[in-house]
Formats: sequence, structure tokens, C-alpha cells
Amino acid sequence: MLSPNSDAYAIRGNYVYFSEGKAFCKKATIVVINDTIYDILPYEHKTEMPKIDLPENEVIFPGLADLHSHHEYNMLPIWERPKSVLHPWDNRFEWRKCDAYDKAIKQPMNALSENWNKTINDRGLTAGDLLLYFAEIQAVAGGTTILQEPAKINVPDREVLTVEDTIYEDAIYEDEPIFRYNYFAEKTDLYVSGEENGTFIKTPHMLLRGTQSPKELGITSSEDAVINSVVDLFAPDGVYRNIQPHIDTSGWEPVPKGEDALIYYLRSITHGEKKYLGYIVHLAEGRAGVLKPDGLGCDGYSAKELPRLIKVLNSHIAAGDISEGSVKALHINLIHACGADLNDKATIKFLSDHGIGIIWSPVSNLLLYEDTPDFYDRLKESGITLALGSDWSPSGSKHVWDECKFAYKYLKHRYPHDTNIAVNILKMVTVNAAKLIGSKKTGNIKKGNFADFFIIKGSKNIDGNINTALDAFYSSQDDSVQMVAIGGNIIYGEFPYFQRLNRNFALIPTNTRSLKSKAVYLPPDWKVDLEKDLHSLDLSLNGISRSKFRSSEDEDYKRIINNLERKFAGKR
Repeated sequence: MLSPNSDAYAIRGNYVYFSEGKAFCKKATIVVINDTIYDILPYEHKTEMPKIDLPENEVIFPGLADLHSHHEYNMLPIWERPKSVLHPWDNRFEWRKCDAYDKAIKQPMNALSENWNKTINDRGLTAGDLLLYFAEIQAVAGGTTILQEPAKINVPDREVLTVEDTIYEDAIYEDEPIFRYNYFAEKTDLYVSGEENGTFIKTPHMLLRGTQSPKELGITSSEDAVINSVVDLFAPDGVYRNIQPHIDTSGWEPVPKGEDALIYYLRSITHGEKKYLGYIVHLAEGRAGVLKPDGLGCDGYSAKELPRLIKVLNSHIAAGDISEGSVKALHINLIHACGADLNDKATIKFLSDHGIGIIWSPVSNLLLYEDTPDFYDRLKESGITLALGSDWSPSGSKHVWDECKFAYKYLKHRYPHDTNIAVNILKMVTVNAAKLIGSKKTGNIKKGNFADFFIIKGSKNIDGNINTALDAFYSSQDDSVQMVAIGGNIIYGEFPYFQRLNRNFALIPTNTRSLKSKAVYLPPDWKVDLEKDLHSLDLSLNGISRSKFRSSEDEDYKRIINNLERKFAGKR
């Protein structure tokens, strides 16, 4: 993440915050010094520092956290199931071995990996560097201030973990390209070299806070502490290619891919080490059995992964190999967990007792499987914390704000009499997400927290009304974003805000005549000409289609999401 803002300023207007689990909106003057909300003063307070007065129809929200994002793929356009695949997939291991996936995603990414270090200007900027910057702009365009950072981006080759006397190679997608930051990291002194054996190389995001660096999240830890992200904890053995879905996968057995590493982390915590502070893992992704596509229930294989994880953890706890407390201390969070049996009290109790959270991605679930778990209703009284994630652009939302808006329509359709849906979804990407990763300085606008927030323009005057503010959140498009601040820095938004606070910026090119171009933070020492270098990037992609920055300008994306809403959210 960029260095924190060094100049104090105040911003005055409507803002949304949480207190004792409830959402409120009021008008105030928020004072920002360095990277922190120094104070929240009465709206009428007079100050000599630089100040931004917001119009009555604009409102400040806490920055959003996206805890499930493969952002290295987010330059690719959204992908639909090919007509040759007659039914929704049963689980994630089917589409990953599909020719259509190879053509739409794997082959372009392999081509990109071959050209990743190809320079596209005379200043040393590479295609890979600019693509990752692109992905971060796409995230902040939707108010994202914290992004899950897959460890795979941060290693020079394959990540290798030493587990006692064995070598364990962390699981990745088959033949997945491995990328690393270069140009921007060096320009901003962000690059932190890891050990020579490749254990971890931490390269924080250029614009946002990344989950890979606890220090960026305000978590006190040792310098080498990490929150780890894992793609496969288990995988079935011997899955063949081009499976036509609609099959019984209950005979597939989970084969360990990351089990040893997880136990190693837990042993370390049990013995007093503070190196591992979080564990975000994909698990049990597939058909959930809630909406019953084609009359089918839960995918047989997906139903096996979570019980396998619980059995493994319980056996090591019983043997005294790891402690009960180490599981909770690791902040384990499950991405997808579609196969979880929400009717099984023992499963729910285990997750709740050990502080294991769930990160829900309904758009991706419904696009791939035409089904998604009923977490919202079934986990209300469970003590299990629920967050949201955008997944990735090929089969997910453009950014996590879009995920919120889809989840709102979907849940309002399923539970039309629930008046708390709007607040509960906003909590999933703010205070809930902060809780899951153990961050006490993010997720809320309050004194002492990081100055991470974004401002949107609604169609009505807010006047301190929480319902009007929430209506703006769920009805506005990402072209309504006025400003995104992270650590006090203005990162994205309307260029007058950059000018008012004397920040460096570049306008993001757009070919959509009806939309204004937005500005993004761009320090002079990066020596990037954004419009010219993006054009050079497009030429270097050799015909690979690049997606648009904003959902409001991406017609294919809007068409597919609108169709999804019609099918699953009762839209007519």
C-alpha cells in the first residue's frame, strides 16, 4: 500500500458508521491526520485545515473489504458456461478441466505469463505491472480498500514451505502462471525480499491494503507474520477432462493438498509463535442443494471437504498435537463452503466455537452452479461470521460493491419481509470482514481507525438518514463514486478532489461517451503515462480481450449480471 497521507484535512458531510452492531448515519466533520481518523467533530465545527464540504446528496461509507479475489485474473472479461456444457457444473474441479475454461481463461493467462515481464515503455514498466495496477483500479472503483492478496503473486517461482522434514508445495491451479510485482513495488519501496528458499515474499498492493500483510491492516505482529491464502486444501484424485455435469460425484474422495501446511501453522501457534495470523482457504465449492438446479441436491464431493477438515483438526486436537486455542487464533476463513451441512448442529458448533468464518460469493456460485448456500438465513443465530467476496472477473462481480448489490436483490427476493438485509450485507464487507482477519483499525468510520472510506453520490439528499444512505449504496452505480481514500490518501475519484488537496493523479481513459473519466492516484516518480501505456499494453496482449475498469461501462458484464438477476432475484 502507498505511504500514508502526510497532510491533515477535514471532510464534512453525511457519513455511515456502526455502533453496537447497528448502522447509523449523521452529519459531521471528520478530521484526517496521517493515515488515521484523528477526530469526528460536530458538523458546524470550524477548522483552519484544508476542508472538503460534501453536497447533501453525497455520503461517506467505510471502505469495503473483499476477502475473496483472484485479482490477477481481473483484466479478463466475464465468462459464461458454453452451450456445449448442457448443465450447471457440479463442483469447481469440473470446469477447471474443461476445454472452454482453457480457451477463455487458462490459455490467455499462460500467454500473459510469457509476456509478463515484457516492457511496454522506455522507463521499464512491464505488461504484468500495469495489469496488476489495472486490477487494483478496478477494485477501488467500487470502494474496495482491502483486497485479499493471494500469496502466489508474491513469489518468484513456486512457493515452498518446509514442514518438519518434508517439503510441501502449496496447491495452485494446474499450470497456473506465477506473477510478481516489479516496477511499482521498486518505485514505492514496497518490495520486501523473502528468504532465499522462497518461503514468503511479501509485496503489498500499490493502492490498497492487502491481506498478506497484517501490518497494513493495523495488526501488531512480527515483521514476517502473514495471513495466508490457499486455493486448494483438498482436491479429488483422478478427475478426468470435459466431464458433462449432472453426475453423482459422491464416490470422489478428498485428497490432501494443503493439510500438512495447515497443521504446521497450528503447531507453530500452539508453541507460541506469532508468524501465522490468518488462513483464508477455498473449500467445498460446488452445488449447494438449496435451489436444486435440475432437481439435484448438494454436490456429493463438495459435501465431503468440510467434514474432512473438521475430522483432521479434531484428531490433532485430541492427540495434543495442536491446541483448541490455536485453531481460533489462526483466524481460519472458508471461501465458498457450499457443501457445508447447515442442518448439522455439530458442524455449526465446531465452526462457531473455533471462530471459523465463511466468505460467500453468490454471483460466482450462481453463474457456475446455479445454486448458492443459504448462509444468510441459516447462520443468523449461529455465532459464525459471514463476509462477502467478489471472486474474480471471469465468473464473479467486477468488485465487491457489485457483489453487495446483487446479494441485496437476491436476498430481498428470498426474504421479502426481512428489514435488516441492507445493513447486514454492508456489515459483511466492513465490520464482519475486519473481524474475520483480526483487524481492529478497519471496517468502520470511527476515531482512531484508519482513514479508509469512499464517497458516493445518491439521487436524494441524505440529511443524516440511514435509510436514504443505504438506498444510495444499493441503487447507485460505480460511476457515482466521488472519492476513495485509503490511509488518508485520495486514491480514486473525481479529479477536483485531487486538486483541492494537491494530490497527484492521472485520468483513466474511457471510451464510453456517457461516462466521465475518473482519476487515480499516480505519483510522478512512477513515470507512467496511463493513457499511452494502457494503449501499449493492449497492443502487447496479442488480441486478448481486456475488460473495462467499471461495471457501469462494461456492457457484456451488465448483460450477464442482469440475466442472473432475472433468473435468481425475481427481476422482470
